[in-house]
This record gives sequence, structure tokens and C-alpha cells, in this order.
Amino acid sequence: MLKKILKIKEKKTRIILFFYSIFILIAFVAVDKIFFYNNIQILIVENGKNQIDEREEILKRFINKSMIVLENLRNTNVFNEYLHNKDEKYLNHLKKMFLLISNTHSNFMQLRYIDKSGNEIIRVERKEENGKVYESNNLQNKASRYYFSESKKRELEKVWFSNLDLNIEDGRVEKPYKPTLRAILPVKNNESFDGIIIINFFMNDFLKAFDDITLYNLILVDKEGNTLVHYDSKKSWGLFKEEKYNIKSEFNNYKTILENKIYTSEEYISKKLDVPIANMPILILQPKKEYLEKLYSNQNIQYLFTILIVLLLTYLVSFFILRALKNLYFDLSMTKKLNKKLNRLNEKFTTILNTTNDMVLIINEEKIIEFSNRAFLELTGFSEAEILRKEINQFLKEKSEEFLEKLELSLNNEAQKFEYSFLSKDNKNITLLISLIKIKKQNKVLLIAKDITEIKEQQELFIQQSKLASMGEMLSNIAHQWRQPLNILNLTAVDLKYKYEYAELDKQKVEEISLKLQNQIEYLSQTIDDFRDFFTPNKNKELFKISEAVSSTLNIIGSSLKENFIDIELELDESIEMNSYKNQLEQVLINILNNAKDAIVLNKIKEPCIKIKVYNDKKNIIEISNNGGAIKEDIINKIFEPYFSTKFSSKGTGLGLYMSKTIIEKNMGGNLRVNSKEESTTFVISFES
Repeated sequence: MLKKILKIKEKKTRIILFFYSIFILIAFVAVDKIFFYNNIQILIVENGKNQIDEREEILKRFINKSMIVLENLRNTNVFNEYLHNKDEKYLNHLKKMFLLISNTHSNFMQLRYIDKSGNEIIRVERKEENGKVYESNNLQNKASRYYFSESKKRELEKVWFSNLDLNIEDGRVEKPYKPTLRAILPVKNNESFDGIIIINFFMNDFLKAFDDITLYNLILVDKEGNTLVHYDSKKSWGLFKEEKYNIKSEFNNYKTILENKIYTSEEYISKKLDVPIANMPILILQPKKEYLEKLYSNQNIQYLFTILIVLLLTYLVSFFILRALKNLYFDLSMTKKLNKKLNRLNEKFTTILNTTNDMVLIINEEKIIEFSNRAFLELTGFSEAEILRKEINQFLKEKSEEFLEKLELSLNNEAQKFEYSFLSKDNKNITLLISLIKIKKQNKVLLIAKDITEIKEQQELFIQQSKLASMGEMLSNIAHQWRQPLNILNLTAVDLKYKYEYAELDKQKVEEISLKLQNQIEYLSQTIDDFRDFFTPNKNKELFKISEAVSSTLNIIGSSLKENFIDIELELDESIEMNSYKNQLEQVLINILNNAKDAIVLNKIKEPCIKIKVYNDKKNIIEISNNGGAIKEDIINKIFEPYFSTKFSSKGTGLGLYMSKTIIEKNMGGNLRVNSKEESTTFVISFES
């Protein structure tokens, strides 16, 4: 009976899969043809724009280079001496310089100086590109040429460019054609026009490279539509042919090309090139028909292969589906057995998790708690009914956004490890070291946590005790900070009494003395705030600028550094901010700066200096360098160990750098390292941006 049913299913399945495959193929080919055509058109237009932009950039670089050559030649001493003296000696020097410059530029057809009357004074030329340069004696008067008369109207000492056209000698176009472009500099002498320096460029090779595009036919026209370069060479230089050729006879919508900066259609792409050439060239690209035909032909071949592959896959799929149907009955019977086994494994899994001392939660993608082990319930005081199917953020102490952000990252396969505070049922704060790991093949996260509340409290107590241990030195710093403003207040009081006794007080004097007193009082008040902030423990992170932490630190110990004649160099990026513990960072900075001061004093450095630099290089970085001498190689790896000190026992406890590294790396999630070479030592603190 089962075999008969399977045979009927097999026949129906083959028929359904065959017709389904045919339908899919027809739909695929129809949709793909539409998208392929559209994508090809978009690709052709975008690629064409890129090709035009590349050629425009090449032409711009050529123009800029030409301007530089002319300006440099104009500003030479030799040329200026000739303009002022006009004698044979300077003329010969100038001719040699023209020859030298032409030799270094193989694309120079001619380099000339034409005086204000239009006479060629110097003419250096070559017959062909890369040919030999020589001085021509066939000097002509060019006063009637448009580029000379136009130069008289142009701004002096500013390079301009002629039309891109063909070279003309003795009033006739040279044959074979020599495409040329002229760069012209009108010369100013004694505040008036004194001729031109002009370069005629060979443009044939340049335009051949310009025209080298595999997928497009290129046409270059002037602003009137006269062809300059045409992919059909018979149509190039249309203005100079007996039968003039203009794109008006080739493009029905030629006005669109000539009037628009950029124009695109299915047939061509055109752009007015942004270059200072007089006849304002326009570049037109047409996709080659043979290229498009080849693309469509290749696409049809792909369709054929796709049809064959789909039909083959249909046959294979039907084979496997039918095989699966034969195994279906067996699979159904096995499912019950597997479910029973899975239930037993689930019971074992729950038992294991309930016997561990670590707290375990399973949280789904909707932030709902699906499982809690016994350790978590015992620590927090909640029951299963109060925890399960509840959102995790109900049990977060504060800044739930930060926790939820890390939960999202772990759902994206980025394991997370961090410290966080939970609330117990009786609102007691519990500090946990949490690991978040995505459960494979499930969109759920496994939360494993250790209770580190006591460890954190001891660590914070240790940090505060470390601050108090340095209280004596801090009080000394306060004395240094206040000594000068107190002296100023004392002198101001004496000055006030003196002026009062001698009737020298007027409104202006009172305001001056009042301002001076107010400035010093504000300074003392700021100092009090800085010391109070330093000694007040703050368990909450705050957003602050690193430069402000540096300034507060220097307000505390700056006078001590100045008393030891230590120069402080600051290079602070005041825009860099971080969200962390500001007073703990200040404690680290004070430890490092005090160590630097002690090293400088101990080694009796003649020009003591401490440099503090704050910048961003993928990370937020604080560098503190001093020239108090290098740390020896045999101890540099030990300086961050507890109770290790290079000072006398009366000068240090050996805890300063150990606590600094603990604060930066454990509390603030950063990194603290030291580099020491030659006679300097640099401490580098880095945080993620």
C-alpha cells in the first residue's frame, strides 16, 4: 500500500516540478532581460562619464604644466635682462635657453618670442614630435595672426590658450595635418605690452592617446560643432576641409550637445570640457555597436546555459525529493525517539547549569529571559516566576542602553565581556563580570556572570587609599599653588591701604584693585574645585574632554613642576572626548607626572622638559614624555608590578604605576605602556575612540 502511494506521489511530483521549472525559466529570462538592458545602459553612461572625466583631467594637467613652463621662462633673469637691454649678448643667451627648454619637452613644435610689433625675435622648432630641435632663421611677422592681435587685448603676464586647430605656416595649413595648441603669455615691460612668448605643441600623439577608448567611438568638436577629432578620420578637422564638416549633419539634436554642460542619452554622452582652450572643446562618446551586440549575444548564451542547468537541477531535485518521500515514514517514526532523547539531554543540561557557581541566563533576540539557573536566583533573590519571560532591562541598575547595545553585538556573533551592575530584589547593587556569547544556530545569547561586588569595593577602596597616601604631597602642591595668589592678595591689600591714606583712590583705581582681587580669588576657588574633584570618589562615568583632565591635573601639581624649573610643552586636541572616570584618569596623570619630576630631579637634568600630547590615531592617545633619563632594560618590564619602586623607600611605595595600570586597563578599558630609549621615557595611554 505504501509503495503504491509513493509511486503516485512520484509521478505527480515530476509533472509539477517540470511545469514549475518552465514557469520559473520564462519569468527569469523576461525579468533579467529588462534589468540587463537597464543595467547595461546605466553602466555605459557611468563608464562613459568616467572616461570623459579622465580625459578632461589629463587635458587639465597638460594645460597647468604648460602655464608653469611659460611663467618660469618669463621670470628668468636672462629674459628680463634682454627686455631691458635688447642687445646681442642677452639675445644669444636667451636663444640658448630656448633651445635647452625645447630639448627637454619633446612635444614642443615651436617655442618663440615675438616682439610688440609682431616680429619673431627667437624661433626654436622641430619638424616632428621627438625630432631634433634647431633655431630657425626663417623669422616671420605674425602681427596679422589672431593669437597675436588677441594677446594685445588680454591681461598681461597671464597665460591663455589658442584654439585647438592645425598648424599654419605662411598663411596655409601644413600638410600632412599637424594638430597644434598654442600657449601664449603676453609680456609686460615698463607697464605696457612688449610682445608674447608662445609655445606651439604637437598635439597629434596626445590626441591619439585621447582617442584610445575600447568601448566607445570618440568625437571632439569645438563650440560651433566643427569636428576636431572624429573616430572616422575622414571627418576630423571639418573646418579645414574643402567640404566643411559639422556635427549638425550627424546629430539631429546637435543644439542639445552644444548648449548643455553635460548631456546623456542611450546613444551618446557629451560634455563641455572645463579647460581654458579658446574654441571650448566638447567631447562626445558613442557606445560601439559591435560591443553592444557582443554583450547581448553573450547574454543569450548565458540564458541557454541557465535553462539547461535549471532543467538538470529539476531532474536532480525530483530524484532527491522522491527519495526523501520514501524515507519520510522512517523519519516520522524516528522523530518520537529523538524527542524523548532531547528531553533527557535538556534535563541533564539544566542540572549541570544549576550546579555551577556562575550565574547563567539565556536571553532571546527580543531581550526576554528564557532560562535562569539556581545561582542567579539565589544571588538576586528573585523566583523563576519573577524572572522568566521578563525583559532583561527590568533588572538593570542604570545605563541599560549600554547593556542592550552589547547584547545586540553578541547576537551578531561578537562575544562581549564587561562589568555591569544588576539590582537584586531588595534593590541591592550587585556588580557582575559578564560574558555574552551567542548560542550557535539560535538567535539567543548565553549570559555567564561572576559576582565581583566585593572585589570592586576593595579595588575602589585601594584606589582611594592610594589618593590619601599621596595627601602630603598634594597639600604641598596646594601650598605651591596658593603661595603666589596669596602674595598678590597681600600686596594688593597694602596697596589699597597706601592709596587710601594718600587720597589716591578714585573709581578707576578701585575697579582695577577689585578686578585684581577678583581674579586671584577665582584662581584660588578653581584650585579648591580641582583638589576637591580629585579626592572625591566618583563611581559613575561622565563625558569629559581629555584636555580638561590634563588642565585639572596641571592645576594640582603645576606649581611643583615649575618650582623644579621643569618646562611643560602641551599639544592637545581639545575636541577629543571620552565617557569614563575623569578623576581616576587625573590620578594616573598625577602619578606619571610626579614620577617624571622625581626622575628629572634625581638625575639633575639641565634643561628639564615634560611633553604632554593628546591626539587621535584610530584610538584616543595620551603621550607623556620626559627627558629625565631612560629606564634600564633589566627593570622596564617590572615597573608595573606591585611594590616595585626605583626610588628610595622614603620616596615611594611601589604602588603608583601598578595602580595606574590597574585603573587604565581594568577600570577604564584602555591600555598603558612605556617606551624608553636614549635619554627619554614616554608613557602612552590609549583608549578606543
